[in-house]
Amino acid sequence: MKPSITLGYYKYVSILYDRLAFLARARTRPSTPTTYVLSRRPRQRVELEQTAAAAAAAREHAKQRKERERELEESESTQVYTRTAKRGIGMIICVALLASSRNDW
Repeated sequence: MKPSITLGYYKYVSILYDRLAFLARARTRPSTPTTYVLSRRPRQRVELEQTAAAAAAAREHAKQRKERERELEESESTQVYTRTAKRGIGMIICVALLASSRNDW
């Protein structure tokens, strides 16, 4: 059974390691700014990249869903317009037939 001080010590060493790694990277490449996030240990960096990739995939999925919804709305409005136009043409033809049958045209 591990004493509770070990967990606190591990956390302290972890933070210290991250800060030292950040300073080391900043010192070796002063021309390119490095963020604190990039100085994390490899496992944390991989988790961060996976999270970023998942967020990008979610944004892309939302973008595609909005695009599909917009296309669906456009097609529905086109169908309604076509249906209305067909009714209008049908009414004109009916009126023309009625008028021609009465010779009132």
